[in-house]
Amino acid sequence: MGAIVENVKAVAQDENVGNVKERVTSWLRGEIPACPFSGFEELDQVKVPVEIVPPGKGEDLEELFRGNSLGITVERVLLGDQLVGYIICASGLVGVTAVGGGIENITPASVVVKPKIPGTSILTMLNYAYVLPYVEEQQPQFDITEAPLVSLIIHLYFLKLQKLVHDNGLRKDYIKLEEELQGKVRGQCMLGSYLGRYIPAGKQQRVPCRYWELRLDCEPNRALRWGAELCLALAKMIPAKALLAHVESIWDEIKHHFVDIAIKPYRAEQVRRLPRSGRFTPYDDLYQLLEIILDNMSFDFKYGKVSLHGFAVRMWELFEQFVVNVLKFHLPIVVEGPQVGFSYSVSESGGVLHKQNIYLDALIVDSNRYVVDAKWKEAIAVGEDDLRFSENDYLSMEDIKIKNTDLFQVVAYGRHKEVQASGAILVYPVLEQISTCRVR
Repeated sequence: MGAIVENVKAVAQDENVGNVKERVTSWLRGEIPACPFSGFEELDQVKVPVEIVPPGKGEDLEELFRGNSLGITVERVLLGDQLVGYIICASGLVGVTAVGGGIENITPASVVVKPKIPGTSILTMLNYAYVLPYVEEQQPQFDITEAPLVSLIIHLYFLKLQKLVHDNGLRKDYIKLEEELQGKVRGQCMLGSYLGRYIPAGKQQRVPCRYWELRLDCEPNRALRWGAELCLALAKMIPAKALLAHVESIWDEIKHHFVDIAIKPYRAEQVRRLPRSGRFTPYDDLYQLLEIILDNMSFDFKYGKVSLHGFAVRMWELFEQFVVNVLKFHLPIVVEGPQVGFSYSVSESGGVLHKQNIYLDALIVDSNRYVVDAKWKEAIAVGEDDLRFSENDYLSMEDIKIKNTDLFQVVAYGRHKEVQASGAILVYPVLEQISTCRVR
């Protein structure tokens, strides 16, 4: 998308009046009515008002956005050879990021990047992609039409946590403990320590023991508590008072169940190893959501406090997971995926072979085989007057156009010697009320 260059407005004679970084963060927080800003959409571009950052002050703007978790970049706007302003450009990541964090005397601002589809569609994608089965009672209690993706994830986490507590209660699990006991043994005596340290020091009545005890303060419940703490911190980061009020009301209702559970940070790989069968089967939905949160969040945990840097979701991965799970929901036996891997050999100069891998989004295996490739982009052009592609870039099929590169990719996948598909299916997001399907 090209930047629209407007006439540069007059700037105060002293451009250094007020700190440029302070003006930018105030603008990003929506505190300057004359220059409104309320976030933007993925792959979108926003012109920075010259009243906020005059030409020549771009280094301050770049420093604020440096290293942000959503990949937002700063570009210069030129009129001929003259620098006339700046634009900030969103990447394909959506979520929320802190801008200006770690810069002295600057209060960070939260910038939200939304998907290019409404919140209702995102909610459907989330439930199919990660948290089936979808329950109607879990409809958010606030307007989700323009809600950012992270708001929906936070809301779903607290609703599922509330449902778990009400329907099943928190489950106990065994936890390993080490303790000095007076004149008795419980579990396993730590004999090396006892003989090497305690007896020589004349403390033979103290017996170091290691044992397992069934407790509510266990790893599965600590992980759920950690998820609640992160979601609360995220809700406070997003400029959405209705969301914060709603999740805080849910937490106030159930937090007494977590009073005796320690706050301990978890990584996504640790959550993946937690028990999900037997008495912990009801925890699985929450674990899935917590994995999403931890996989996509950037934060620090120091001195018992969470400091968030941002939350970023790769929409193309979410769409792929959504497509595969919709297929699995309707064709539960014959669909493999996501990420069905195959290898192939590549010949280099000198006859040396090395292996490469391809990964199919999904593979339908029945009497015939079909390769499925999900594309999170606008690659289907409706009508004759779409000028986004040159004549050699697309294949016309009745009233739609499909990029050749997408077709070449999916055909190559289908012709792999270990796949040998009968056909291929390209899946694109369609926002119109009437979707289109074409067979070639």
